[in-house]
Amino acid sequence: MTNEELKKLEDDLWDAANTLRANSGLKSSEYATPVLGLIFLKFASDKFNKAEPEIKKEIRAQKKSRKRRTDSEIALEKCGFYLPESAKYDYLVNLSGEEDIHKALKKAMETIGEHKKELKGILPQDEYDKLDKETLSGLLKKFSNIPKDASGDVFGKIYEYFLGKFAKSEGQKGGEFFTPTSVVRLMVEVIEPYKGTIYDPACGSGGMFVQSAKFVERRKKELEGKSGNSLKDLFVYGQEKTLETVKLAKMNIAVNGLRGKIKTSNTYRQSAKDVFERKSDDKFDYVMANPPFNVKDVPKETVENDKRFNTYGLPASKTQKSDEDEENNKKSKTKKSGGKTNKKSKTKKSGKPKKNTIPNANYLWINLFATSLNKKGRAALVMANSASDARHSEYDIRKKLIDEGIVDVMISLSSNIFYTVTLPATLWFFDKNKKQKDKVLFIDARDIYQQVDRAHREFTEEQIRNVATIVRLYRGEDKRLTELVHDYFEQSNEWAVKCNTQIREADKAFAELINGVVSWHKSVKGKFDKKRREKAKAYGFEEKFSEVKSVVSKSQRTVKSSEKAFKTTVKAYKAYSKKLNNDKVTAANVLQHKFCSAFSKHIEHFKGIADQYEADLKGVEDIVRFAEKNLKLKGEKDWNKNKISLKLKDAGEQVDKLLEYVQKQNYFYEQVQWLQARFPKARYNDVTGLCKLADKAEIEEQDYSLNPGRYVGIDIEKDDMSEGEFRDEIKSLNNELINLNKRALELEKIISKNIKAAL
Repeated sequence: MTNEELKKLEDDLWDAANTLRANSGLKSSEYATPVLGLIFLKFASDKFNKAEPEIKKEIRAQKKSRKRRTDSEIALEKCGFYLPESAKYDYLVNLSGEEDIHKALKKAMETIGEHKKELKGILPQDEYDKLDKETLSGLLKKFSNIPKDASGDVFGKIYEYFLGKFAKSEGQKGGEFFTPTSVVRLMVEVIEPYKGTIYDPACGSGGMFVQSAKFVERRKKELEGKSGNSLKDLFVYGQEKTLETVKLAKMNIAVNGLRGKIKTSNTYRQSAKDVFERKSDDKFDYVMANPPFNVKDVPKETVENDKRFNTYGLPASKTQKSDEDEENNKKSKTKKSGGKTNKKSKTKKSGKPKKNTIPNANYLWINLFATSLNKKGRAALVMANSASDARHSEYDIRKKLIDEGIVDVMISLSSNIFYTVTLPATLWFFDKNKKQKDKVLFIDARDIYQQVDRAHREFTEEQIRNVATIVRLYRGEDKRLTELVHDYFEQSNEWAVKCNTQIREADKAFAELINGVVSWHKSVKGKFDKKRREKAKAYGFEEKFSEVKSVVSKSQRTVKSSEKAFKTTVKAYKAYSKKLNNDKVTAANVLQHKFCSAFSKHIEHFKGIADQYEADLKGVEDIVRFAEKNLKLKGEKDWNKNKISLKLKDAGEQVDKLLEYVQKQNYFYEQVQWLQARFPKARYNDVTGLCKLADKAEIEEQDYSLNPGRYVGIDIEKDDMSEGEFRDEIKSLNNELINLNKRALELEKIISKNIKAAL
């Protein structure tokens, strides 16, 4: 299944499910669990059906064995699930209208949990009582559209897509169980959890774990022949306070093939060691989370004696801090004055009782991350921007973390990245085993995003890879940049092949359209009545028609020139690929810069062709629309005979596809330009407005702030647009200007006509 097909399937499923939800009168939060349960059931059923022949073969083979295993034991070994006939998705979909669908579905979920203990009591059952029979049957039928041969990855993406949609629909409540995928992807790419234990103390629906699994899958080729190239090498631990969300998370990791434990617990009160009954202390290879921001008034008694939270100091309010300082100063003065105290001052002080709470929990979470890592561990957490510059006791905690050399990377994010808050946030990264203990890498990614809709932004896949590559360069992994550049070249070249093929398709559709228009024109020439002749003359129909006829021969020349240019590019790409040796980074980088320069000519050539087709199509379309509207030809015999409208639609679709392919080809080429312009030698260097590697002295100078904006500076020439985006913006503005000018002329005529009529 291609990404486009998957996206369409996701959208279709969501639209159908959301329509049914609207008719049921339920809130998204009430609807999420039963719907996600059905997606899970479809996944488990398809997986079991696929493995069933092998399961039956094993059952037959062990009939004469003394040590016979149960059918469910064999099934669990082969595919991870055991489903009797009554628990299969197809059985439930095909139940007759007289049978109790609610009862059958609840029984199916109960059966799966009985045989897979980690899902016992987790899969939704009573939740289906909230849905009426018609809605439930409708959902079962809609989700049966998921292909039977869909992989676990496809199900994982659908499950994650629905989680995100529910989060958007529900606002704050939804955000409690879902962190935007692109943010999690960036966190995972930076800490790179190849193998070991991953801990999320605020795991929500398990998105951090799922993206870690996907990271391992993506890196399989690179890790081939080494340890750590399997999901079996990952084990996840998650704590979450809400039982309903824990259920979502357990289904999520099951769909994505992960091993782990997720428990309902309050992280402030219960440590990972206690919750998961680990024999070792709670030290993990990786810690990841998007903890709740700015939680107020956590009872001090729950954390003050817990080394998870007090190792670097407990956060206190300004008042509490001042009270402590004042108390210390008073003791110091008493000591100097021989034990005498100021009674008046003492009476005044007694009127300010201390609050026995932690006023803001942000630094409790920061403490927890630092203390939960083993000696080589890495951590990634999302934190409110304010924490980067927080003062008083939080300043002291931050200073200790920096002095100890734990803080590795700080990345500031744009606003509107999260569904629940519009304010920008910052990603904190810790590394207990980092090489440059006295330095911190700061990245300002506030201007790096893709606008999804008016209220939401996200990172593209390429933006994630580009930002992660900055971190890898800082770690001395220069080869990772030349590998990424080569990958972008490969993808751009793949789209170039599609462009070359699509030019021929566009030209063919174009020729058929123009030949149809020419044939029609020949049949009606001289047959227009007086009124139509006058309209045609005023429009300049014959002159414009002559221009259109010349397009065919011109486009044929264009096809020949594009074929020639494409062959030259293919030859250059083959030569580049043959010489490329990524083990020699400097040589590879020089070769890539050279090819990038040559490839730019090919890019410009294809862009010019696409633009010309778009302009020519517009010229033909103007004539056709004029003929339809003003000459009233749409329903006439000669017009329909030549299928003008149909051919115009086909040509439009082919040209649109060409423009899309050219845009995608350009997009990957622009990623190469972005990287090479900023890191021309394929090794780390500071980039104004983007990244800065600050040493201890610079951080001290900034009063131990961890705000990237203080370090990276501002690129005054930056306009936040790629070349393609700028081109599209200018084109859009120009089209808008043309339409406004046309409208202005129309209004001018109307006004003139009305004035004459009035006079």
